[in-house]
Amino acid sequence: MSTAGGSTSTGTTGPFHGIVTIWDDPRGIGQISRDDGAEFGFHCTAMADGTRSTEVGRRVVFLLKPGPLGLYEATQIVAAEDATL
Repeated sequence: MSTAGGSTSTGTTGPFHGIVTIWDDPRGIGQISRDDGAEFGFHCTAMADGTRSTEVGRRVVFLLKPGPLGLYEATQIVAAEDATL
């Protein structure tokens, strides 16, 4: 599981739609697969509603921010049904 960063994809204008594909609750890290297939890691603190947990399979809307090593990470993540981004 590579969640320290994410894709180097240049499509950084959001918001984006995707699905949580990996979630490690004890560590608070996961991965989102954007609808175009690009994958981005995230930390639980990137969840916009203040929750610190999610589940695999949840549809989400998110933005991207530069992360370590030139990779992008998902941020301001909200459940798709709650999205106002």
